[in-house]
Amino acid sequence: MAAAMRVFGRGLMRLSVPMVQAMAPPRVAMLNPVRSFSVGALQASFAGPAVPLLRATAQQIRGSFFLRNAIVAPAVTTVMPVRSLIRCSMNKGKKKTVKAVVHRFLRLGCGLWLRRQSGYKKRLWRKRPKQRKRLRDHILCNKTQSKKLDKMVTGFWKRRTWYIGDPFQMYHDRHNFLP
Repeated sequence: MAAAMRVFGRGLMRLSVPMVQAMAPPRVAMLNPVRSFSVGALQASFAGPAVPLLRATAQQIRGSFFLRNAIVAPAVTTVMPVRSLIRCSMNKGKKKTVKAVVHRFLRLGCGLWLRRQSGYKKRLWRKRPKQRKRLRDHILCNKTQSKKLDKMVTGFWKRRTWYIGDPFQMYHDRHNFLP
């Protein structure tokens, strides 16, 4: 809603200032077009001293459609959430790693990502042993998930790691695979 108000306010200010300045007498104070367009500033500009002045202007200039309908409710738009988080550092602008990816996933040497089954720790007391065994298994992420996870981490986390006694050592290389 805040984003819709911000976009609506920006368009309203862009359209309203020249029209109101052209129609209003010179003694009426105008809205400041060089104001930061946050929701607070937008509310302050409509709720502050400019609203009575606009009403006074509307009473002086009768028959003006724009001034009678200056504040119109914005159309409701749905904003789809997007999860392609790439954070940058403030100092040098380098890409930063999303720490939740590092904690929840494991990257294999071949570029695939491993994860745990969701809910593998939840309410185990009421799950049957067969389901508890299935929840202990690891799952490979698909191609789109792997590409997105690669974007969310830096090159340090994409390097191949060599551990002594690595339980996933046999899965780091893909055999019998034609690209």
